[in-house]
Amino acid sequence: MIDANKFPKLSTVGCFIVLVVLLWSSPLCTPKIVLEVTYNVASQSQLFRNEGRGFAEQYSEVRPVSVGTDRLVFNMDKAESPLRWDPTQTADNLKVSTVYIRVSGVSIGGAVTHLRPAHQIAELKNTADGYLIRTTENAGDAQVF
Repeated sequence: MIDANKFPKLSTVGCFIVLVVLLWSSPLCTPKIVLEVTYNVASQSQLFRNEGRGFAEQYSEVRPVSVGTDRLVFNMDKAESPLRWDPTQTADNLKVSTVYIRVSGVSIGGAVTHLRPAHQIAELKNTADGYLIRTTENAGDAQVF
């Protein structure tokens, strides 16, 4: 049996501080980047975080994508700018309709202001309703910053 008298009682402020620290360090507060992308070819998408050591597989997440619109959510914990996004691992023409950052369930629109082609991207066009991305014909590692 635990003797409650042996443990000091926490004040209301102390309980609040402990609760805030636990919540802040939980996965609920991990920043996430959310992309809504329409694909014509099933493949996979990968986001690389720069954690001060450059881009490497161990600092990335992979999401499967199917034909149609997919909502991709990637963690951004410990990420430094820029992020590298490999939207697909096959040749495709895709449309990015939404990009935003979400922290603790709160969406921050406009936090991602532009995408920049890096590798195996034939065209990246900013339109009124998102981005159009056309990979090169033999793309296997298309990359966007």
